[in-house]
Amino acid sequence: MFEGEEIHTIAGLVCAGLGIAILPKTEGIDEDGLVWVSITDPECHREIGIAWAEGKFLSPAANLFKQFVINSANLYHNQTKLIKNN
Repeated sequence: MFEGEEIHTIAGLVCAGLGIAILPKTEGIDEDGLVWVSITDPECHREIGIAWAEGKFLSPAANLFKQFVINSANLYHNQTKLIKNN
C-alpha cells in the first residue's frame, strides 16, 4: 500500500500501475494512462479553507484577497441555502 498527500504524486503512483485512488479532478494532472470515473452517488464534496496567522501583519493585497475569499464563501453559502429551501 502506498500513501501520499500530494494529488500529483498519487496520480503518478496510479499511472505507474501501483494501485487505484479516489482523487479530485485537478488542473495539471497528467492524465495519460489514467481512467477517470465520476462518482455521482453519494454526492462528493471537497472542503478547502483559507488560513492566516492571527495578529501578524498582512499586506494590503493579502488583506483584500482574504476578504474576497471570505465574502465569496459567504455569498456561496447563502445562495446554497436559498436553493435547498426552494
